[in-house]
Amino acid sequence: MFHEGEVAAQERAGFLYVRGMIFPAMTAQHQQFFADLPLLFIARLDATGAPQAAMLTHPAGFIHTDNAAYLGIDTRVLAHWPLWEALQPGDRIGSLGLDFATRRRNCINGTVVACDDEQVVVEVAQSFGNCPQYIRRFHWQGLPAEAVTVTPLTQVSAEVLAECQTFFIATGNGDLGLDISHRGGPAGFLRQQGEQLVFADFPGNRYMNTLGNLLLAPRCALLLTDFIRGEAIHIQGEAQVNWLEDEQGRSQREVVIQPTRIDRLYGGAAWHAVPFET
Repeated sequence: MFHEGEVAAQERAGFLYVRGMIFPAMTAQHQQFFADLPLLFIARLDATGAPQAAMLTHPAGFIHTDNAAYLGIDTRVLAHWPLWEALQPGDRIGSLGLDFATRRRNCINGTVVACDDEQVVVEVAQSFGNCPQYIRRFHWQGLPAEAVTVTPLTQVSAEVLAECQTFFIATGNGDLGLDISHRGGPAGFLRQQGEQLVFADFPGNRYMNTLGNLLLAPRCALLLTDFIRGEAIHIQGEAQVNWLEDEQGRSQREVVIQPTRIDRLYGGAAWHAVPFET
């Protein structure tokens, strides 16, 4: 159920006998959940073998779940995301469905088995629910633009990091498969430290998918989504997991990322939204 990196991360964090409700096909609830979503986060590997992350947005119906063993994604929606080459059969995919209004999220990971002008079909290897902690709730407004301009950046601006409360991290490789997971916390929990980015890894569902992948394959991608401005920043880099202890001797960890490429995405790279009243 868990690969050696995930097991090692669980043990380092002090989690023993982790039990996961991970299924080899979508449950009926997962089928309905994904079919109703207007957005999907996905992870893949680029031509260099580095993880990439993307946020696909479209009116509900672009994700097809009629068969519990296969996830279909509208090819035209995939084509709207910048930076990506077309997916091919054999490509590993990690996906995360997230309803920001209800804070519900589920993951489907698998392998592309067919591609045509209508849809990309992913054979499901893992389907499982995930922890709702630190998910900031949003109301969605409007639809994303189709045209997106990509501009390289030399660094992430201090303003973006100071305001960041949500990002998505893609990890894995051809042997492990791919995973994309949500990370959330108070504004500033992702910070710049010299030429590196650092974030505290807060407790979640104990599966340790992200950290387990990073122990075996330290390349990753971050997708910082600015829902207020409708923009996003995509960061690829090398990650290191630092294992720490607090004053009570409890296991803590932080992730340090050395960026290798940073791209800023405009023109509807993230849906416009407003936060729920707190």
